[in-house]
Amino acid sequence: MLAHVLCLLLVGLALGTGSGASPPADDPYARAQATLPTVVLQVGAARVTAEVADSRLERSIGLMHRTSLEAGAGMLFVYPQARPLSFWMRNTVLPLSIAFIDSRGTIVRISDMKPRDERHVPSDWPALYALEVPQGWFGSAGVAVGDKVEGLPGPAPE
Repeated sequence: MLAHVLCLLLVGLALGTGSGASPPADDPYARAQATLPTVVLQVGAARVTAEVADSRLERSIGLMHRTSLEAGAGMLFVYPQARPLSFWMRNTVLPLSIAFIDSRGTIVRISDMKPRDERHVPSDWPALYALEVPQGWFGSAGVAVGDKVEGLPGPAPE
């Protein structure tokens, strides 16, 4: 049994899958994604210019590896249909706040998230969108659960 485990470990190291291996050059999760198209959202009484992540890959990379995010900027995650969502902060070094938004544009939950924290933050309710902004932005803009978000795009394609 021990020999089998050692053999698998050696094969993994030889193939570059060991813990010390660098990610492949074409690994999209190894670096920040390019800036995405934006939309201007009216969030309560405030405005946010948000990059739109509406494909599975764009949503899964999100704000990973970004080192800055301007005030009044964020990322809007758009899903094909409303469902319970869950986010984490793997490879994300920025402190963020997230608002989960239902299909009617109503904020159903707001949470703060810590850099690199891999604990999941659930929406608690079905949501079609999630909006990440610099941590504390919702509070300083006077945005709360129950507020409406205007300017949202339609659901993402499947």
